[in-house]
Amino acid sequence: MNTEFPPRLEGKFYLTEGGTETEVMYKWGYELPEFAMFPLLDNPEADAVIRNMYRRYLDVAAEQNTGLILNGHDYRASPDWGEKLGYSAEGLREMQGRTIQFLDDMRAEYADRVADVYIAACIGPRGDAYGTGGDITEAEAEEYHSVQLQNLDGTAADMAVAATFNNIPEAI
Repeated sequence: MNTEFPPRLEGKFYLTEGGTETEVMYKWGYELPEFAMFPLLDNPEADAVIRNMYRRYLDVAAEQNTGLILNGHDYRASPDWGEKLGYSAEGLREMQGRTIQFLDDMRAEYADRVADVYIAACIGPRGDAYGTGGDITEAEAEEYHSVQLQNLDGTAADMAVAATFNNIPEAI
C-alpha cells in the first residue's frame, strides 16, 4: 500500500502553482479584499482571467508530462476572514465549495492531457500571515480550522494544505 500522497510514481514529478493572488492583483489589477480571491468567482471577467491562469499551469504540466497539484483560492474562506468579508457560515461553505468545483472543472477540462491532477484546498492562518498571527492555542487552532476542513466534505478536494502559518501552536 502506498501511503504517500500524491503517490510517488517512478519518473513522475508534480508541479504546483504559486502566487496566484499576487498575479491576480499585480498582473491583472484585481483588488482582493482582505487578500481573499474566492469572491472573484462572482465576477465573470475575473473568473475568465483566473481560468486562463490555471490553464497555463495545466498546459505546462501537459507539455512536460508531469502531474499537477492545484491549490484552491479558498485561502481566506475561514470564519474570521469570512465575517470580515460579509459571508455567513453557509455563504462561506458555498464559496469554498465553488472554489473546489472551479478546480475540478479545470481538472476535467484537461483530463485527456494531464494525468494525476490533485486538488488541494488551501487553509490560511487565522491571523495576518505576515504579522504576529495573534495568540492561539493548539486546541483553538484545531477548532477554528476544522470549520474550513468540514466545509470540504462532499467536495472534490483531494487534500488540504496549510499555508503561511506563522506561529507554532497554530501550525501544530
